[in-house]
Amino acid sequence: VDCPVDRTLSPNEFMDCTATYVVQQADVDAGVLDNTATSTGTPPSGGPVTSDPSAAHLTAAQTPSVALVKTADRTNLVVGQTITYTFAITNTGNVTLTDTAVVEGSFSGAGALSAVSCPADRTLAPGGELECTATYVVQQADVDAGAIDNTATATGTPPSRTPVVSAPSEAKVTGAQAPAITIAKTANRTNLVAGDTVTYSFRVTNTGNVTLTDASVVEGTFTGAGSLSAVTCPADRTLSPDEFMDCTATYVVQQADVDAGSVDNSATATGAPPTGDPVTSAPSAANITGTQTPAISIKKSSDTAVLVVGETVTFSFVVTNTGNVTLTDAAVQDVSFTGAGTISAVDCPADRTLTPGAQMVCTATYVVQQADVDAGSMENTATATGTPPSGTPVTSDPSTTRTPSVPDPSVSIVKTADKRTLVAGETVTYSFRVTNTGNVTLTNASVVEGTFSGAGALSAVDCPVDRTLSPNEFMDCTATYVVQQADVDAGRITNSATSTGTPPTGDPVVSGPSEVSITATQSPAITIVKSADKTQLVAGETVTYTFLVTNTGNVTLTDASVVEGEFTGAGALSALDCPTDRTLAPGGELECTATYVVQQADVDAGAVDNSATATGNPPTGDPVVSEPSEVNIAATQSPAITIVKSADKTQLVLGETVTYTFLVTNTGNVTLTDASVVEGTFTGAGALSALDCPANRTLAPGGELECTATYVVQQADVDAGAVDNSATATGTPPTGDPVVSEPSEVSIAATQSPAITIVKSADKTQLVAGETVTYTFLVTNTGNVTLTDASVVEGTFTGAGALSALDCPTDRTLAPGGELECTATYVVQQADVDAGAVDNSATATGNPPTGGPVVSAPSAVNIAATQSPAITIVKSSDKAQLVLGETITYSFVVTNAGNVTLSDVEIAEGEFTGAGDISAVECPADRTLAPGAQLICTATYVVQQADVDAGRVANTATATGTPPGGDPIESDPSTTTSDATPAPALAIVKTADKTDLVVGETVTYTFTVTNTGNVTMSAVAVAEGDFSGAGELSALDCPDARTLIPGQQLVCTATYTVQQADVDAGALENSATASGTPPTGEPVVTDPSRVVIEGSQNPALSLVKVADKQVAREGDTVTYTFTVTNTGNVTVADVAIAEGAFTGTGALSTPVCADGGRSLAPGEKVVCTATYVVQKADEKKGSLENTATATGTPPSGPKIVSDPSTAKTGVLAVALPPTGGELAVGALTFSVLLMLAGAGLVARTRSRRSRTA
Repeated sequence: VDCPVDRTLSPNEFMDCTATYVVQQADVDAGVLDNTATSTGTPPSGGPVTSDPSAAHLTAAQTPSVALVKTADRTNLVVGQTITYTFAITNTGNVTLTDTAVVEGSFSGAGALSAVSCPADRTLAPGGELECTATYVVQQADVDAGAIDNTATATGTPPSRTPVVSAPSEAKVTGAQAPAITIAKTANRTNLVAGDTVTYSFRVTNTGNVTLTDASVVEGTFTGAGSLSAVTCPADRTLSPDEFMDCTATYVVQQADVDAGSVDNSATATGAPPTGDPVTSAPSAANITGTQTPAISIKKSSDTAVLVVGETVTFSFVVTNTGNVTLTDAAVQDVSFTGAGTISAVDCPADRTLTPGAQMVCTATYVVQQADVDAGSMENTATATGTPPSGTPVTSDPSTTRTPSVPDPSVSIVKTADKRTLVAGETVTYSFRVTNTGNVTLTNASVVEGTFSGAGALSAVDCPVDRTLSPNEFMDCTATYVVQQADVDAGRITNSATSTGTPPTGDPVVSGPSEVSITATQSPAITIVKSADKTQLVAGETVTYTFLVTNTGNVTLTDASVVEGEFTGAGALSALDCPTDRTLAPGGELECTATYVVQQADVDAGAVDNSATATGNPPTGDPVVSEPSEVNIAATQSPAITIVKSADKTQLVLGETVTYTFLVTNTGNVTLTDASVVEGTFTGAGALSALDCPANRTLAPGGELECTATYVVQQADVDAGAVDNSATATGTPPTGDPVVSEPSEVSIAATQSPAITIVKSADKTQLVAGETVTYTFLVTNTGNVTLTDASVVEGTFTGAGALSALDCPTDRTLAPGGELECTATYVVQQADVDAGAVDNSATATGNPPTGGPVVSAPSAVNIAATQSPAITIVKSSDKAQLVLGETITYSFVVTNAGNVTLSDVEIAEGEFTGAGDISAVECPADRTLAPGAQLICTATYVVQQADVDAGRVANTATATGTPPGGDPIESDPSTTTSDATPAPALAIVKTADKTDLVVGETVTYTFTVTNTGNVTMSAVAVAEGDFSGAGELSALDCPDARTLIPGQQLVCTATYTVQQADVDAGALENSATASGTPPTGEPVVTDPSRVVIEGSQNPALSLVKVADKQVAREGDTVTYTFTVTNTGNVTVADVAIAEGAFTGTGALSTPVCADGGRSLAPGEKVVCTATYVVQKADEKKGSLENTATATGTPPSGPKIVSDPSTAKTGVLAVALPPTGGELAVGALTFSVLLMLAGAGLVARTRSRRSRTA
């Protein structure tokens, strides 16, 4: 209330005061505003007086009103699309409306409209707006109807409680109707075969966007010779857009169709749209051709198996139509005939027209002649011909019949000689009588000499000039021979012969052999003399023995040879060396030799004896044998032995194996048995291995025996400094006592080198206060002797805290190379971070076998700290409104925002606009702050009238602190302002812990709310805004304490599991706002903070295409299977199969896929199939290759295409009677295809299909 400064009133005097008030919406809503006041005054005496109250009453004219505007986000109806209706409600009156709502009116859609979705707060101040939505999925019936109409009204309740209703608002969405229909006609046969049933299929598809009723098939042209069946379609012939209907009709192929070469058939499809005339498709035709393969065969036979002169032979000709078309004027032609007489004309039926598979039988006759029997056989060949419906006449392959005769030729021979006893130089005359003993004439009769044992040459056989013999006729021939000495030596001459002759047919005949033998008389005898070229045995020398053999008989001896008798040598006597010609005439001599290398065993035995005899083979009887002849050679003996011991090491090294070698040598001239090594002294600390000698310990003179023993060097040996070892050798001669060698000795020394090292390490590279550092000390014996009492000695340590005791193993003896690992731990102190580093060093010690302890070089570890001093201050006041005389308490929140301790933290007051004096800043006594610690200081100020008059008091302060090293640091200034009007404010920052969308991963959203105003905010909360995720976001997780002083923060979180639809959408958007309640006034709400996570879309498809046959023949149906897999990370729609290269000569069917082909989630598969009927023309190519790819539409970007996949199927030719080259080509083709099938060359392909292209 504003009154004059002078407020003293005389009686009846008045004073005018005023006050103002801004009318609130709530006052208008209440309809009335009442205000009552009293006045007071103080009389000169007594208490103050108070007037009666005076009231002012104001009323409000309430005019509630509401308006609605309804809109739709679609302008054209498309089946399956979602229409979002938006209802914009506006409070067009002057009072607040509560429970604002939308009331749906008329709706012509065929489906269900969703419930209307409005904000939770449906209270509207005048001029306020509220937006609600509803959705609707367009149905096929809606497109058929052509439009959807929808009306609605809005209601709201004013303060008077009588709801107001808006005028209705209408949204209309129309649809463009485009009826269309197609037909695809196919046949399940690609080749005409008489009697086969062809099934025609008609696929009628609604390719428009409206429903078609009474869909039907209308047959067009048909060229078949028979009747086509009626078309059969489903009972329900109503087709929705993209829906298809399959109809069929059948036809039995006639022979006339095959003869005509093809059958043509076409059809159209019709259907009635919701409005307008029926639509008719373009015609679709199916053409089936007939492969005309005219062919004819003939089979000729006779009723006689053997030719008999004067008998009649009847020939039969069976003619068959082996093609697939009718043949007229079938006939038989004789091609060749070998008979000596004349064959009759061929006799055939009057009707010579043959349908496929039909036969005709014709005949002819012939009387057998004598010349036919003499010829041995008779042959007759014929072919058949016929005229097909088109083209030139066809001729069969020739057919031949052969009838044989049965000739029986034979011949004999008898051989004689004019001498009975052999006399060298006399001539023997041989005679040969050859006779024809068969039933046919023989030409070129002759004598063939067989075996002949004579040593000389037999004369040529002398026969008559005319050597043709009739049956039972004979011929005499002769030959002569002069007897040789060798024949007499042989004791006998044997001679045999056969005769031959050539019959009219067939090979020459040969007689059995005829033989003559003449004999003689023999008196054999033989002798031998043996000698040697050495008289004394020396091991290794060669003795040559000579054997002189003499034929002392009266007949030639063959195979004269020497037979060794008794031989006492220890080695092998060489084979006898005799002349190649070992035949001795009477008085003849043969000299042979043999050699022998003297063996040690011979010297050991003292002598070698040897004897031999001679043998020879007379012309007849047993071999003759001479009296034996003998030679003896003697020897002298001197036994002796030595040993040499060695080692393969010259220095002792712990753990190494020393191999001792003992070389024993026989230095005498006789063999020593049981040669062995005898170990002597050995100073090693360990055990020497057993001696390893060969199993055979017998030594010939000069022979060596090598034995070994091994020893693993012990640490004690290295510690002792050397190992000594000696040995001797013994052996037993053939006679007398064993011999013993002089001893042999080996000594191996060791060099002692004690040494130790230490390596110190830490598991941390940066100092962080409170973390535990583990120090590891690796002590290694780097010398070659054992160290005892190995230990770690800590050196310098600069840490502010205490290092733990060393933790080492109990056993601290280290063999060379041995390691000892000790550890110690240390908790990093803040003082260490403040100091900037911690240094630590250590050495290792150990005692060798001799001498003083060894000490390692020191090993040090330095761990540094990165010092980052920082300080902040937030200044606030507990008053947002200046009130005269009230005390404002200023709070200073100082935070150590660095990682080092700050000391001497102070508040420095900056600008202060108050009219009075602010109190000194009051802080805790301890003003040292560890990292993260806060220091709260306060100061007070009593509001002055001048401050209220000024309308504001501003106060600024900074904080300072001194880090461990360097200059003090100062914070940014913080200012608080106390106004007549408070300035509450909040800020929110929303973040996510993921930058890419991966299905199934959890995204954590963080909401950081900061009090950026100048007053304390209570009931601080986070409200989720727009969220594009397909799944449910978790509830918010916030701290229980939600009051923030200026500068304070509140952190909340929420989680969300990424859905496939999110990856498909390409991004995930989420926004949030924060709200809080200041000390006075309405709650404040922040601007929204938005987070967008972009998803990496990697669409991909794979295709595997396979065929169900590895090998196929004409007429076989090959089914191709296409397996399409979504190998990407987004859903792929409109998946389809795109056929590529195809080597087949016919038509491949359209791939048919499961309904899943319309859309595949990642990892999903769909299987499609297509079929193909193998054509005759495919046989020439030998195989079918088919390549395809899969295509699909990802959520964004162009269509994707899979890698191609190919299926290969071999094609076999249909087996026909083979002839020459056809057999070779067929066999080769079949072999190649078998190889293809065996190798598994069925290519896999990938494929997929959609219901409509």
